[in-house]
Order: sequence, then C-alpha cells, then structure tokens
Amino acid sequence: MLVQSGIGTYLKNILEHLKQAPIHWYVLIHPHQKNSYFDGMEVIPIFTPIYSPVEQIDFARKIPSCDLFWSPHFNVPIFPVSSKKRLTTIHDLFHLAYPKLLSRLERFYAGFLIKQAAYRSDQIITDSHFSKSELCKYTNVIANKIEVIPLAVDLDRFSPKKGSHQILEKFNIKKKFLLYVGNLKVHKNIQALLLAFDLLDKRGFSEIDFVCVGNSKDMKRLDDSCFKQSLQHLKHRLHFVGNVSDEELVDFYRAAVLMIFPSLYEGFGLPPLEAMACGCPTICSYAASLPEVCKTATLYCNPYNYRHIAELIEKVMIDVDLRQQLINRGLQLVKTLSWEISAQKHLEKIDQLIEI
Repeated sequence: MLVQSGIGTYLKNILEHLKQAPIHWYVLIHPHQKNSYFDGMEVIPIFTPIYSPVEQIDFARKIPSCDLFWSPHFNVPIFPVSSKKRLTTIHDLFHLAYPKLLSRLERFYAGFLIKQAAYRSDQIITDSHFSKSELCKYTNVIANKIEVIPLAVDLDRFSPKKGSHQILEKFNIKKKFLLYVGNLKVHKNIQALLLAFDLLDKRGFSEIDFVCVGNSKDMKRLDDSCFKQSLQHLKHRLHFVGNVSDEELVDFYRAAVLMIFPSLYEGFGLPPLEAMACGCPTICSYAASLPEVCKTATLYCNPYNYRHIAELIEKVMIDVDLRQQLINRGLQLVKTLSWEISAQKHLEKIDQLIEI
C-alpha cells in the first residue's frame, strides 16, 4: 500500500518516525518497494499480491516470532502467527458502508478481513472518531479497544509558496482552474462536481477550467455516464491528469483558485488539509469524517445537491474576503496537526501493548 495515495502517505510519514525508536523492526514488503523508508529495518521479502489467499499462507510462513505484529491495513493474518500482541490500523469502513459499490467477491473478502482484524487485534488504531463509531457499528468491537490518532500534513512539503507555472504548461492548462484531488470511485462523488461545473458554465463562468488529479482507472465509467451525454461541450475545459509526482501535486494546490472535495465517505480526508497547507481555499462535503477533520476551515456543501456545490463555488470565487478567511483558517488548522505527534501516539500504543 506504500504506493497508494491515502494509506501510502500515512505509511511514509509514520515510518520516518517509527524507525527511529529503539525497536528491532521486521518489515514484510515486496522487494520492488525496498527504499529509504525502510532503512534500519530488517526486510522479509513477500511476493504475493495484497488481499490474495496466498498472501495468508505467506503471512503464516514468514512472520517471525515477535512481541508485536502491526498491520497498517486491514489485510491481517487470519492464521495463527508467532506474535504476543497484535495491532491493526483500519482507516475507514468503506467496504462495509458501501457494499453495493463492490463486486460480490470483494464485498465478502474485505468484510471478512475487517471483521477478522477487529476480532484478532489486541488494539486498533483509526484516524477519526467517525471511523471509530463505524468500527463499533459494523464489527461490534468494544470502543475501548480503538485508539483515535489523527493524520497530519507535512508542512515542509505543503506550504503556501508561489507555485511553478511549468505545471500549467506541462498539462496545457491556460486558464484559472478549480481543483479536485482523489480517485474517481463512485463514493468520491466526482459526478456531482462535474454537474456543478456545468451549471457554472451556464451561469457565465466560462473563464475557468477544471483539473482532476489522481488515479483515473475508473475514467471509462465516468466517460460513459457523463461525457457522452451532457458534458461533451465542456471536454476542452476538463483536465484529467492522472497521478502526478509529489512536487507536481504541491504546484497544483498552489496554483488552484479553489479545491473542492465532495466525497460521500472518508475515514479522514487528507487532500483538503494538503490544499489548506498550500494556501488554497476549500469546499468540502459535510459527510462522514470531514466536518471533524476540517472544522471551521472550509465551506461545507451538500454532496447530494450539485446546485449547492455550484452556489458555494460561485460564492468563493466572487467574495475576496471569504476566500482570504478560508485561506487563513486553513493555514491555522494544519499547524495543529503533526506527523511527529501522530507517530509518538503510535509508539505509546506499541509500548503499552508490549508491556502488558
């Protein structure tokens, strides 16, 4: 999961701090992912794909005798392993909350693993109180077994410095633009955002483009349902740039007029905080964990009403004072979040489990 956007960001930042602790770490990774994040850790190569049944066999064979086994995702070992204690991070319960968006096999296996993780773990870490309540709801795990440790933003990387114009030239973006960061899965609600953009166009906002940054493997579904029907006339103003480098992502945040995040379900939601750290005002859905995470630093939209999304976009674009308020509040909010504090809380939980 190191290459994934959300969990990958979590792992990279937490590992930087965890590996400095006086702990002998073994890490199970695919050799292709061996890099500086694992310096100082003893690597145990594992070649099997994530979520595969063979992965479970490899877990049983390769996990050495240890004081604690930490699964930073819900793909936990279901067979006995030589570990005195087990810790699991479960970021969200999307697979159980939105089962209709998954295939029958995905629904069964993910649900099985999440419930196994809840049952077999001595302690669970999650990112928000919203996700904690979802864990209790869907797995019946007792609340005091779950520790909420918020994620953070790397302020050395995400900062409100002047952006580079090269990013706009590279992706042929010639106008000011609205920004969305995330994948194109259905629960991310990108269709409502596109309909809002279409409504803005009809209201005369023709001098602004739309940029979508993130995994675009679900682009064909979006093509079929939107572009081939009502949004053909906007195609020249829609830029789906796919995955970009870390540096390019920062430049997009800095250059955007506004970042909109209309997701229906998030365990935490890092993109709005990253945008805030770069001095970009945001509009977020009021769903799931987002009000808990973004507090008063964003404008909240009804994600089920694209007209409301369009109204808020128009409001932020026109009201200079409101834009500056959102920028200021965002910059203040991200200063209260720290990967160092998050990692320290992980270590405290690890120490507590080992000492029990």
